[in-house]
Amino acid sequence: MGAKTKAATSGLTYSAYGFTLQSDFPCPELVEARGEPEVFLRRGAVPRLGLAARTGQHERYGTTGPNCIAVSVPGVASYHIRDGHEIIVEPAQGGLESDVRLWLFGSVFAVLLNQRNILPLHASAIETPGGAVLFAGPSGIGKSTLLLAFILRGYPMIADDVSGIVIDPHLGCVVVPGVARSKLWPDALERLGASSEGLQPVRPGTTKCVLPAEKYLSRRSTALNRVYLLTTADIHTPEIRRLDKLSGVETLLEHTYRPHFLDLTGIRATHFQAVAGLARRHPVLLATRPLHDGRIHHLADAIESDFLSKASRAVRPNSRRVSSLP
Repeated sequence: MGAKTKAATSGLTYSAYGFTLQSDFPCPELVEARGEPEVFLRRGAVPRLGLAARTGQHERYGTTGPNCIAVSVPGVASYHIRDGHEIIVEPAQGGLESDVRLWLFGSVFAVLLNQRNILPLHASAIETPGGAVLFAGPSGIGKSTLLLAFILRGYPMIADDVSGIVIDPHLGCVVVPGVARSKLWPDALERLGASSEGLQPVRPGTTKCVLPAEKYLSRRSTALNRVYLLTTADIHTPEIRRLDKLSGVETLLEHTYRPHFLDLTGIRATHFQAVAGLARRHPVLLATRPLHDGRIHHLADAIESDFLSKASRAVRPNSRRVSSLP
């Protein structure tokens, strides 16, 4: 492909979700890397979506050819994701670079991961002595806050908000390192003894902040241990309960990241098989915190106690404990 040849001669090289990516524009949220690029990211013209395009909450999207999908975010950018190997970005006039990358590493990467047969879950992930532990749940439930609580306890971060899982026939389910940033509200930072001072907002007009996380990000793919579904209830102390296999499958289907793209990529049946296999091999648990108790450390204590009790010869990683954030 001519575009690949052109992109391969120059650009910045990064790693994300287990692949090497070359870009013709800076992506500070990604980790710099070396190696032969597998995905090429460049600016260019994106095919216009026709009347058959579908409309989501913030974006329009549709197919442009076999395994080719266009996503358009008004006022931000249009993106063309081709065969799991190329993303073309056409910024809107006056669009902010930070907004372009915000959607790039969200909805657009969800399409890319699907095309590359990587299961995207709406979950944050950490590396533990027993393997990767995921925290899944809807927006606003506290996935990123819980992730930060565990970072401060010394656990390496694997991903924030979007976790990519490779289903390997020999190795099983493997969680691959994602984007090196976390998105947090100032009050969540304050509850954990940190500050939002000096951090950039996710978007203009919002107080949600971007926490650069390259120094906390694990650089290795990690075998999956278990998945916790975060929820709240009118209870007094956090509760952990294992779900049955069917409920586990339903949970993972519900918390697939951007599931509306599955039909466009034609992998809904394959996706179901991957989710069913994951739930069959690994525990999916319900982690419930008190509805009116914002102390995330109590929930972190309960979850940590649960996964450490199941890990053989697990040692709490005090030696990696983070005293404070920069």
